[in-house]
Amino acid sequence: MKVQFLIVFFLAAVRCQATESVLDLFPEFKQAIGGLQARIDGLVRENKVLKAEVDGLVRENKVLKAEVDRLGGGNVAFSSYMTEASANAQSASVTTGSTIKFDRTEANYGNGYSTSTGKFRAPSTGVYGFSWTLCVDSRISDGGRWKYGEYGTQLMSGSSVIGLLHADTETKSDDACSTGYVIKYVSKDTEVYLRNIYDHTGKILSKMDQTRTTFSGWKLYQ
Repeated sequence: MKVQFLIVFFLAAVRCQATESVLDLFPEFKQAIGGLQARIDGLVRENKVLKAEVDGLVRENKVLKAEVDRLGGGNVAFSSYMTEASANAQSASVTTGSTIKFDRTEANYGNGYSTSTGKFRAPSTGVYGFSWTLCVDSRISDGGRWKYGEYGTQLMSGSSVIGLLHADTETKSDDACSTGYVIKYVSKDTEVYLRNIYDHTGKILSKMDQTRTTFSGWKLYQ
């Protein structure tokens, strides 16, 4: 009974003392806790430094993103061609000033080219290269001695003519192709496309197993 009383008294006394006094009774614990507290304080300071660095990186990232958006970064390139069905249809319907459409793409990075309109809309401002190849069929005649495939095209940037091309075959079984290449500074959202110059004769030639009439472009630099 006496031992139990002493234990209860001791526990009550300990409970009534301040934490610092209790730790004084166990110096090894006090030292360990002090070390842990110092480490915690150090980690808190380090966390503040890291947070400041992260905040700085976030601000820098926003600045860089704004610059990329301003410059319209990213790769831009497209390569399109005309299927035989499209070549046949357009040969029968295209008139002077009509946009020549290329209904298939091999590549369309930046999604600037539209197969439905036949036009490339520049996703960003910069210097671009454009190339197009026009082939005409020598096997189909509109009648007369010189009425086999003959077409002329203009490469347009907005409403400005930036390139011209003529393809003509006047001999049966002698298909003809012509290729043009233009380098041009193009502003964002400007449309670049090909249009027919004059009343044509014969048929555009574009076949999977023979040759393709194509239209391509890519951004060279900002």
